[in-house]
Amino acid sequence: MKATASDTPRSRVCLCARRHAVLARRVMMADPCKANHVLPPPSLLKARQRQTSLTGYNSDMRCIAIAAVTIDGKIALDAGHFSDWTSPEDKDFLHEMLDKSDVIVVGNNTYKTAIGPLSKRNCIVFTASVATSERKSDTLAYCNPASSDCIPLMRKYEKVAVLGGTQTYTWFLENDLLDELYLTIEPIVFGRGLNLFESTEDVLAKFHLESTKPLNEKGSVLLHYLKQ
Repeated sequence: MKATASDTPRSRVCLCARRHAVLARRVMMADPCKANHVLPPPSLLKARQRQTSLTGYNSDMRCIAIAAVTIDGKIALDAGHFSDWTSPEDKDFLHEMLDKSDVIVVGNNTYKTAIGPLSKRNCIVFTASVATSERKSDTLAYCNPASSDCIPLMRKYEKVAVLGGTQTYTWFLENDLLDELYLTIEPIVFGRGLNLFESTEDVLAKFHLESTKPLNEKGSVLLHYLKQ
């Protein structure tokens, strides 16, 4: 049989090259990071990880941060500072929100400072005291967010109350998990202390103010934000 022009070795090489070029263009259009052999930016990686973690889980899950801050934006003087400086009206609101929540997520220091009331509720404690995650009882689980995916522990719950402290609030912020934020501004200034968030990443999370509610005549104000 007589060989055609397309059967020659040179033609086959050209055809193969064209196919590789088409494939490369498809890869670049689908994922520029793969095409250039570079890692995606951290924000994209976290979004992909969150999407993978939430696949098949409770789509109605809402993570709601609840915090009280001073005028200068501090949630405490230090990690062991008990929140006895907040107003009675804020405490009433906090208990009301916790009663409506299915589970509470707190850092280990926050859990220790309020272990009495928190031990009576479903709690997930973020801590480095465990390697990955460990269930302590029917209502208490420990999870190390630095080495383990903590999202599966929340999958059976709809309303997740996030009570801090700073590292816990920041983890939810960096992982794009905060759906709502209730912020009580108390008319107090510490002058130093722990911030609400303290991220080492470039985070731009946008919220809009849903409501403003004065809590008392002293100037305590409750702000409710929803994620945009």
